[in-house]
Amino acid sequence: MNSPSSFESGGEEKPVDTHRKSVQFQHQDSPYLDDAKSTKSTKSSSSQASGRAGVKSRGMGMSHALSVKHQKLKENDEMPKFLFFPYSNGYKCWFGWTVIWAVLTIYFETYSIAFLPGGIGPRNSPANIVEYCFLTVFAMDILVSFNLAYEDESEDLVTDRKKIAWNYLRMWFWLDLIGVFPFYSVILEAKGLEDVDSRETRYLALVGLTRLVRLHRVVKCFEWMQYSDKISLMWYTMIRNFGGALVWTHLAACTMFYIARQQDFQDTWLEPGTETNFELYLTSLYWSIVTFTTVGYGDFSPVNSAEQVFGMIYM
Repeated sequence: MNSPSSFESGGEEKPVDTHRKSVQFQHQDSPYLDDAKSTKSTKSSSSQASGRAGVKSRGMGMSHALSVKHQKLKENDEMPKFLFFPYSNGYKCWFGWTVIWAVLTIYFETYSIAFLPGGIGPRNSPANIVEYCFLTVFAMDILVSFNLAYEDESEDLVTDRKKIAWNYLRMWFWLDLIGVFPFYSVILEAKGLEDVDSRETRYLALVGLTRLVRLHRVVKCFEWMQYSDKISLMWYTMIRNFGGALVWTHLAACTMFYIARQQDFQDTWLEPGTETNFELYLTSLYWSIVTFTTVGYGDFSPVNSAEQVFGMIYM
């Protein structure tokens, strides 16, 4: 006999799915479902946290490893006297100081070649005094590098002086030696042209571009900035691009003036009068910037073949 609840208004019998209701009832009260939900949410939250940590950990692993090594070194007290630790604050300051002088090398050497007279000149001239300062800084850096601990292939800190000297002599010493050796002065003294300002001595001055090997310190600095957690990627990109634009426009200004100067300013883009070297540099930099930005006002334009070729390369 059917119960009254199993009939509809039309008198037809509608079967009751008791199995579905029982399953739903069991699922609602089952503790295993709660455990599964909590496990799933835990995994989801942990994966999201690891993802956020992966985004924020740019360079943090390197910084943590260096701090751990520094701490172990302090605990063990293994550093010999007069030996520099590569991750200490003192050496970081010194390395930053050499990076500044390396950047100044780009401007000073190229400006000297393009705008200053040929020859060595008086020993107490401002240009020579500045040159002595450069030589002093990078000669001291060579001494520091001979006493700088390093990490071997197994990431162990090497403090043996013989190994440190051999590691430095394998490559970086020769670049640093080229950066301080006075090639220009030696060549002029060998040819007897120390005090001569001529087209030949200005061509020989191009040997001073070997000093640009000092820029390997700038490359190392940018590598550190790229993986450092203390500098955002936006600031790193802005510094890199803005610095590159400044250097490129400066080099173009010096090159364009040097081409005109080597032709004694006859049939060239520039005809100087009584302007100072700094005023001539500003004029050359003006041409470089308006050409670099593709504005090209037309008030200064290449005239001879050498200037036209360089203008095409620069564009």
